[in-house]
Amino acid sequence: MALTPGQKKCIDTLDRSLVVAAGAGSGKTFTLTKRIVHAIESGAIDGIESVCAITFTNKAAGELKSRIKAELRASGLTEQALKVDEAWVSTIHGMCARILRAHAVELDIDPKFKMVDPAIADQLESRAIDQVLYTARLGEFDGTSGWPSREAVDALFDEYPARTSAFGGASVEKFLQQLMDIAGANIRGFDSFTMMKTRINPAQIVFEVLESFEALADATIAQKKSDKREAFMAQVAQCAVEIRSEMQGPCASDPMWALRAIDKLPVPQRVGTADYKEQVAETLDSLHRHIMELRLAAAEPHLETLVLLAQRACEAFDRAKQEAGVLDNSDLLVLASRSLANHPEIAAQYRFDAQSGKYNFRGPQIQSFKLGSEYESGGAGCISTVDDYIAFLENLRSGERLLRRDTITRMTSPEISKAAETVYHQMARPEYSYGLGVRCPKPGSRALDWGWGGAAGAYLAIIPSLETTFFYVQHVLGSPVQQIRKNLTDAVIRDII
Repeated sequence: MALTPGQKKCIDTLDRSLVVAAGAGSGKTFTLTKRIVHAIESGAIDGIESVCAITFTNKAAGELKSRIKAELRASGLTEQALKVDEAWVSTIHGMCARILRAHAVELDIDPKFKMVDPAIADQLESRAIDQVLYTARLGEFDGTSGWPSREAVDALFDEYPARTSAFGGASVEKFLQQLMDIAGANIRGFDSFTMMKTRINPAQIVFEVLESFEALADATIAQKKSDKREAFMAQVAQCAVEIRSEMQGPCASDPMWALRAIDKLPVPQRVGTADYKEQVAETLDSLHRHIMELRLAAAEPHLETLVLLAQRACEAFDRAKQEAGVLDNSDLLVLASRSLANHPEIAAQYRFDAQSGKYNFRGPQIQSFKLGSEYESGGAGCISTVDDYIAFLENLRSGERLLRRDTITRMTSPEISKAAETVYHQMARPEYSYGLGVRCPKPGSRALDWGWGGAAGAYLAIIPSLETTFFYVQHVLGSPVQQIRKNLTDAVIRDII
């Protein structure tokens, strides 16, 4: 397929960042595939493991991977094609999930977390809000740190209903949901909120509105005489007397009083000359702006109460997700962002390298084991990196990528005689037997794992029933490793169960 001039420029320009805009069906995926393969062929990047390609959907990510793999094979880069499945080609949420799992220990999160179904997430959030509303209405938090005062909560529920009605409208429940959504999508959470203190004079606002209505009433005199004209002028005059009288009292500093006072004024009709209609429009625009100012000022004390309640609901929501071992999409984005912002050692693994002029997007870099004169062997055949060995174990456990499940079943079935097993138990624990090159649980025993080990101390275990693998390395000949292996296996299984 011939390249357009624009496509060729995208593919060949590898020495700087590009922003490309293209419509549907213009060959964006085709061009991106060609650009990635060209970058690998030309040596602009070290390999597919240095690529980070983000798409909007899982389907698009799968399609992009498939095309890159096919293009690499067509270019003779078979070894690179085999690595595509592990490359950083995914949705933004997939990328964040991968970062979190890679650094789960440092971030203190469950590396085997699952993505929560949106419907389940809504249920967990609703329960968290229900719990907070119930506690707030009963006043069970009095004297508890992090909760608003009893008076503030009572004032909030006096102003707004607890639940959203079938007809919609404002409610405490709806406000909490909105605040939780905003905080949950921000790396700083509720710390990102800034409580702006409004500085308004309610009496001055009422005075300005009243003056604009009186000026409009004066202009009404010049309009065509009618009952509506006369009624409007009379109502403005009567309201002006009442409102000015109230302005002398203590309530004049209350935004709610100002809203009630303004609400007494009649609504002007947009009927008359062009100049009069324009004056009516200006008066109403000014009225609406002043009403918004007063509403914000009146709601300000309630906002602080709502934020505190939303924080408590968010904590309950997070606990529920943690107990279920799940995260939602906002969690992925926020936690991954925090991992890069708060952990320089993690961020360094994904940062642009000024010396090489390349992005280092290989993920966690784990030191390869190097054999020296002090070791007689690598142990358990371990002459590789820890991350590669763990990936190897995970692929064996799944029974999909390397060997079929029936093959693994045959491998992990006892194959040695009773006499040989007696000799084997002099080296291994009695609950194990030996299959085709690997130790395996002895029928009827409590052992759960299968795997193999080395004389220098390396130990590899696969626990299918717990969907777990682990790898222990101790390259020291003559060490009492059997007891260490037993304690390690038991500790891992106990912790998981």
